Amino acid sequence: MKKDIKQLLQIIPNNHPALRVAHFTDTIDSLVDSIVEYSQEYDIEYQLNMTNDLHFDNIKERYTSPLTKVINFNLNRAKYMIQGKIYDFVFISTPIDSKNIDTFLKKVHPIIKNSGNIIILLDKRSDKNLWIKLLEDNYFVATSVIDDLLADIDIIISKKMHGWK
Repeated sequence: MKKDIKQLLQIIPNNHPALRVAHFTDTIDSLVDSIVEYSQEYDIEYQLNMTNDLHFDNIKERYTSPLTKVINFNLNRAKYMIQGKIYDFVFISTPIDSKNIDTFLKKVHPIIKNSGNIIILLDKRSDKNLWIKLLEDNYFVATSVIDDLLADIDIIISKKMHGWK
């Protein structure tokens, strides 16, 4: 699985200065470890938004690199912007209830750079069509689904439309 994740991370260019990656997750897993390693290797800023209080205490001690910032993140907060930072890539691997997807996308949209990418990792049983429709409704384009890279996970990649909101 780690090899497959490294293949997924190739979407992030390793030769661009000042890249920023954000990640919303509720667990400590090989994706987190791989992004931390990748960000350290290529000098990329990584903000890990931990949405699970139980894991936050463990994870903040585990990742102490100056390039990695771990935040105890409440998805119900009014806005997701922190210190005016916007990101080139935003990974979503925390479960989002289907009735909250639209609200979540509206809050995450402002923290993604124009032409930046959102990468959503979903359980194969999730409603990909709902995500795709709501991405389009929230000004994301060029959406594609990768369903053969990770065994139990589908990956949706979409680009924030340039010049909109």
